[in-house]
Amino acid sequence: QHPQVRAAAAAAPPPGAGEFRAVRALFLRMLGGVYLTAFAIGLRQNRGVLGDAGLAPARTVLREAAARGAVTVAAEDRWYERTYGTGGNATAADLDVWEPAFARALRDLRGFLPPNVPAADAARVWAQWVRFRRLPRSVRLFLASTDRAGRFIPSLLWLVPPKKGTAAGADGGKTATADPPPLNRALDGISMLGIAASAPLILTGSSNVPLSATLYLLHLSLSSVGGPFYSYGWESMLSEVGAVATLALVPFWHGTTTVSKTAVYAMRWLSFRVMLGAGLIKFRAGDTGWKDGSAMEHFFETQPVPGPLSARMHASPRWWHLVETYANHVVELLLPWLLILPAPRSWRIRAALVQVAFQGALILGGNFAFLNWLTVLPMLFSLDDAALGLGAGSAVSSSVEAYALRSVRQGQPALVRLLGPGALRTAADAAFATAVLLLSLPVIKNLLSRTQQMNKVYGPLRMVNTYGAFGTVERRRVELIVESARGGAG
Repeated sequence: QHPQVRAAAAAAPPPGAGEFRAVRALFLRMLGGVYLTAFAIGLRQNRGVLGDAGLAPARTVLREAAARGAVTVAAEDRWYERTYGTGGNATAADLDVWEPAFARALRDLRGFLPPNVPAADAARVWAQWVRFRRLPRSVRLFLASTDRAGRFIPSLLWLVPPKKGTAAGADGGKTATADPPPLNRALDGISMLGIAASAPLILTGSSNVPLSATLYLLHLSLSSVGGPFYSYGWESMLSEVGAVATLALVPFWHGTTTVSKTAVYAMRWLSFRVMLGAGLIKFRAGDTGWKDGSAMEHFFETQPVPGPLSARMHASPRWWHLVETYANHVVELLLPWLLILPAPRSWRIRAALVQVAFQGALILGGNFAFLNWLTVLPMLFSLDDAALGLGAGSAVSSSVEAYALRSVRQGQPALVRLLGPGALRTAADAAFATAVLLLSLPVIKNLLSRTQQMNKVYGPLRMVNTYGAFGTVERRRVELIVESARGGAG
């Protein structure tokens, strides 16, 4: 064979390079496993933490949200009557916290200027007018029922009917009441539905928009009312991964042989933010151990839940803990850039493999629920089918393609058949990319801030969030010991 031909063949990318069909199948199987774990944990302990007699009852969260909604709607009614009913002047001070975000962006609009309203507030008043004239009061109450941070609560628990009862009225008669509903059975039902919906992902390595959206909404229904017990970074990360999978990764109905580049870059952007956020917080939280190299001397001993190997890892020599500390900075601060910058494919793959190995070491060294397994999922898209040994011609790749080809035209909605899946996919990708770009702006601002916040949720749907871990490492382990005895004599 001619030397130039051999050189060209050697320079050609391996089969499966730049392809993500098998990666997607592996990702979906692992995501199903994470969902299964999350919902199984919820089924076991949600009654104790979110139940009617739990530590942070979900019914209390919903009751307080409904009360805030009633106050907000009453204030809106007073404002609307003052503005339109009596002809009074409305000022910026009259337009309170319920102002829609899109209305704030249109403050300079002059085309819908009602009488006696300053021009700078015209769009805001117009948006309120549309809301009052077009939305029923029940819908307004529902949308105004927010958590303490002012975020709408997207939870299926709202659908549980209130408990009917009666109370004594002021005139001695009986009046009907609607108490907050008991939610124990609903909490169990959501967890059991989540477990059932996770099974197809694990068994087939495939999904579609209705199934992925179901899993996303079921988990969001718990995390949005979960208070401190669902405020950890892995809960918001699972919501974000689920949102990306639903809106960009999986087909609407049946399998397709290609993976959207939008989904690939969204996953890489998530991996970048997770790792860089974890690295930056270690230098901003004020723990000198991350600077002088002593942090890992205490990490395995004082972490929340040690694992079987934690004691052995803690007993490693000091020089090894020093290596661990500074290697952590390389993995979290330098290598993430290779995941998103236009680096050679080989560099990106090596960086991703190091990141996966790093998460594996954390899994061996402690118990952080499904955090590290979940962190691996978006990192898979910094690899490709060839890097996983699942390129074209492999058994796994062939089975994935065969499944997709069998199902691609079965039962597609009429709109998909009419416009073609490519047109809808392009439109959906453009809309999703725009949304991620806009939602990333406050996240980027947080990453650049000296007062960086860890694991902050932006927006009720938790589509783009900020992350971080172990900004400080405790030096002493405090254990709570509970003892009891049958008799007074002990």
